[in-house]
Amino acid sequence: MRIPQHQPFIKTHNKSRLYMSPFKKHLVPNFLLKINQANKYKTTDLENLPKKYASSGEIENYAQILTNIEFLSAKIKHKKFGIESLIKDYNLINELKQLESSNSLPQTTKSLKLIKESLELSKSILKEDKNQLSVQLFTRLLEYKNLPLIQQLLEQIQAVQNTPWLYPMHPNLTVPNAVLITSITGHDDSINAVAIAPDSKQVISASWDATLKIWDLESGREISKLTGHNSWVYSVAITPDGKKAISGAWDKTLKIWDLTENTEICTLRNNDVINAVAVTPDGKRAISASKNKILKVWDIVNYEEVNVLTGHTGAVMAIAITPDGKQAISSSADKTLKVWDLTTYKEIMTMSGHKASVTAIAVTPNGKHIVSGSDDKTIKIWELTTGKELQTLEGHTEWVRAVAMSPDGKYIVSGSWDKTLKVWDLEKNSEIITITGHTEWVKGVAISPDSKHIISGAYDNTLKIWDLVACTKTIKIPRHDLGVRSVATIPNTTQVLSASEDNTIKVWNSTTGNEVTKLVGHTEGVSAVAIAPDGRRAVSASEDNTLKVWDLETGEELLTLVGHDFWVNAVAITPEGKCVISGSSDHTVKIWNLATGTEITTLKGHTDGIWSVAVTPDGKKLISASWDETLKVWDLASGAEIRTLWGHTDGIWSVTVTPDSKKVISAAWDDTIRIWDLASGKELRKLSGHTNTIRSVAVTPDSKRIVSAGADNKVKVWDMEEGKELISFSGENSFYCCTVGEDGKTVVAGDSEGIMHFLQMAG
Repeated sequence: MRIPQHQPFIKTHNKSRLYMSPFKKHLVPNFLLKINQANKYKTTDLENLPKKYASSGEIENYAQILTNIEFLSAKIKHKKFGIESLIKDYNLINELKQLESSNSLPQTTKSLKLIKESLELSKSILKEDKNQLSVQLFTRLLEYKNLPLIQQLLEQIQAVQNTPWLYPMHPNLTVPNAVLITSITGHDDSINAVAIAPDSKQVISASWDATLKIWDLESGREISKLTGHNSWVYSVAITPDGKKAISGAWDKTLKIWDLTENTEICTLRNNDVINAVAVTPDGKRAISASKNKILKVWDIVNYEEVNVLTGHTGAVMAIAITPDGKQAISSSADKTLKVWDLTTYKEIMTMSGHKASVTAIAVTPNGKHIVSGSDDKTIKIWELTTGKELQTLEGHTEWVRAVAMSPDGKYIVSGSWDKTLKVWDLEKNSEIITITGHTEWVKGVAISPDSKHIISGAYDNTLKIWDLVACTKTIKIPRHDLGVRSVATIPNTTQVLSASEDNTIKVWNSTTGNEVTKLVGHTEGVSAVAIAPDGRRAVSASEDNTLKVWDLETGEELLTLVGHDFWVNAVAITPEGKCVISGSSDHTVKIWNLATGTEITTLKGHTDGIWSVAVTPDGKKLISASWDETLKVWDLASGAEIRTLWGHTDGIWSVTVTPDSKKVISAAWDDTIRIWDLASGKELRKLSGHTNTIRSVAVTPDSKRIVSAGADNKVKVWDMEEGKELISFSGENSFYCCTVGEDGKTVVAGDSEGIMHFLQMAG
């Protein structure tokens, strides 16, 4: 029998009460009353109502139909339409932009975009289970309940929910942020570069279609097309006064354009294709970077070549100039960056560290740091004065081909061949958000001078404008750094303990979702945690082969229990609070004195690791669950084995006992939950419904319901007596653990990404 590994806990088939402010009762808009009274929608209504309202400019009706949960539900469940068709309805908002003169449009637009993004985030879940629509929208939009249209939708969801459901009390899934403002089309080929005018009103894009286009940033409207190049335009820069643009192309020319008249001023000829161009802060010089390993300095007042910079041993890919105009930084396919003195035109230094071509550069507004992007999939931050590498940012899964610095110096934005943009916090050197939306490689990125917008250009022939402010307003989701292996509620409080693979135990306030404190001491992942009946102490089990006893009032480590020879996977405390029970991958169960930490006895009998232990509420028996596919019942007083429970066909992850001490519930790698009669050892019922291994089970205080957490990303609630599945909640990651609060309605679950889920049973 194999010993299971903790990551990723996904099977391959090879063998504490929570409160929420109530919403007001929702009033259905009059124009929907007739349809809703019929309690169904005609196919023609589902297909045509959004189009009808959009085309006729009936903005209020358009917004109301797309925030009506019954319409949304009917459309995704209809065999002719589904989720993709519904998402397309939200794209019609673009037809309404010029039709409303009131001040409500931005808020209406934002609300509809948030709903659309929520649907896109939930797409795979909804394709599998259309009944998840209400809870998915509720979960993702809860953070935006202050927006009237969103509040209206959330109220409806609660009002029409007529089946049991688990709803979140705090954000626990990826939250939409409506960062995409608009998508612009017009080029006939890939976009290589973008530049924003100093007044933040216009954008210029450079394309493989041999043209540049000028766009209005606010509306996305094309203002002008600049033609003259006869090959791919790879770069563009705008002078600080906003009056000229300089473009570089693979036709071996630079062109200077008058942005007042949108006409060509002159052509400067190079001896090789041009990959990049930059303009000095005084607007008098431009520097071009070429495939032939050289850079050239140009006078763009007199339109002549000034100097040639040589030293790179590979194609020069990017160029940037310091804010004071004294230095230029170039990057190359030779894996280096070079700093040049723009007074003497001499090389100052070379910076090495990237493992592949360095394709993008930006300089921080204070002129102290350089940011570089590379085909080694990383971004590096360098100190300009010394050339020292300060930080490497990792996260992209393909080449990084664009980087930009926000003018306020707070953020880096990168664009990659993985079709995403990432926003990074420069101070914390951490990723804030990954932006998806482009369908091809991202090649050009720029940030507006007011630090409000990101503009990206990609090989999908589109420009996209993103809200940088929204990108940086991250929604805090309660979490650990690594997977949560165990959760437990502290009696008579709103606090919850969680044990994680990140070596820590955290205490959470379940009402707020905030972390209260962190217990640190284990040197390996923490597998399980149990709380003494008096709520004052906790015991944790770890892969460092030890257990630790903690004072929950002070956070102090009281004892370390040493004796197991391998991972300690499970822990329980007897009802009177005197003994600790532990289960280990060394195939043994140990009983310890909680007060002294001394080992009382060792129980042997399993032939593989023990992954869960439970003590009956009457304190008389102990049940252990093992990877040998069995459960064993032990007499706690004598340590004698009473019986073995056979039935599971694979390793058993979890075991619990009903409050009346009559039934045992177990969950296993065989995708089943089994209910056993403790007195006889007879299997009473097998529950099937999860589609992957079930990691954890818990039972409600009234013994009527079972809660399970599975690697199929689902938490399920079951009727104990009938064996019927009552509720299914879909997350984004594999669930590792679950527990039920004293109120019998609160469910706390932890997942493989370290996220804590505080859920409430309703209905």
